[in-house]
Amino acid sequence: MKKIEKLFLSLFLVLGFALPSSADVSISAPYNPATGIWIQQVGDLYPSASTYETVYYTRYSAQLSAKAVDYYYDGNGYLKLSNRRLLCRTAGADGIVHLPDGDLAVAGQDNNQIYKVNKTASDTSLDVCVTKTVNSGVKSSTFHLMMNPDNTVLWSAGIPGNLVSFATDSTGKLERIRQVKVYGDIDNITTIVWDKSQQAYYTRSTNMGEGSYAQFGMIVDTTCAINADPCPANQITGLKTKTLIEGLNGAHGASFDDYSETILLFGGTHIVQIDPHNPTEVAADIDLNTYLFSTSIPGAVGWTRWLLDQGTADHKGHIFVASNSGHLIFVDYTSNPNKLIDNNILIHVQWIDNYLDDVAPMAGAGSDRKTANTDGGTILSSNSHASSASVYHESSSSAASSSSSGGGAGSTSSASNGSSSSGDGTGTGE
Repeated sequence: MKKIEKLFLSLFLVLGFALPSSADVSISAPYNPATGIWIQQVGDLYPSASTYETVYYTRYSAQLSAKAVDYYYDGNGYLKLSNRRLLCRTAGADGIVHLPDGDLAVAGQDNNQIYKVNKTASDTSLDVCVTKTVNSGVKSSTFHLMMNPDNTVLWSAGIPGNLVSFATDSTGKLERIRQVKVYGDIDNITTIVWDKSQQAYYTRSTNMGEGSYAQFGMIVDTTCAINADPCPANQITGLKTKTLIEGLNGAHGASFDDYSETILLFGGTHIVQIDPHNPTEVAADIDLNTYLFSTSIPGAVGWTRWLLDQGTADHKGHIFVASNSGHLIFVDYTSNPNKLIDNNILIHVQWIDNYLDDVAPMAGAGSDRKTANTDGGTILSSNSHASSASVYHESSSSAASSSSSGGGAGSTSSASNGSSSSGDGTGTGE
């Protein structure tokens, strides 16, 4: 049986200068206020506008499904997660994006399928909430999903694997177009991401998202089914790749952040920030092994280490990243004067579901959020920081304890069904 608790936490931190380089940042052990939650503040934080929205996500194993959880962030360090709920059970579940008609697209993993999901269906069983199934038609798995900047083409890829395009529109269309040849420096990719100018970049890695095989690059040319320049996305038959950074830890998932006008990568234990004006260099990097801890995550089901998969930016200075350990990683970097993620940041890590896989875009292409939902913030002195959270807590778990330099203790992780609620939000946990 799960129950929701609301904790009010006060983190008192020694003031220091806001430094531009992560190499000079002093990082203490994270605060572990409750089971499955760790909070890390680096540098000073300043009030910003509050935000609220729904995070849509998938489970990759044991009751594969599309699910959702609501969040509220007050801009001053208070993050509340509530109303976790099941939307639809699917035969496979990995990548997830919003389609132009408001439905969700969910990748079917090794089933080589994409499921069109009615996220407001009255029944969460597959034969009701899945309104259409489209086959990829290739001998490669369908894992990551990416929406073209104009919302007319959905792309799917393995990890890594073949690239396939699908036509979409606001009337509910979801139809396979073709397999797209990937050539050049590499011949398979994991994720495509576009910068503000719609220049396309890519990642290539296994599910581990790190090591010598992981790389970041850009698309330098296309082949087109018609005589057109530029080639419309639905007419692209081939993409030429050029490697920019080899052996890049974090080169797995990807999202463009309009707030900082940078590309964010997610993989392994890393969140990586890259400036498109200098794409051969890493602008900033968060390594959870450094900012949190590198030991096994207590009580985690499935992966017992940080294993970041897909993430998203809300274009307001906040990042949400799914870790296959079951944890949602939230980063507020609105206080960094350079809009970098390495200092003057708050990291809030909270367990939300076993077998957590990907999160859907929260802004831009592939999202259902035209503009951020924001309210004004409240001024707080910079020498103290208040943070609170709704905690999904297992009644059978041990009490939380403070973390040490070797890592925090306690993690909420149970495969059992249950319900959860917080404040005025309620929902079925499974």
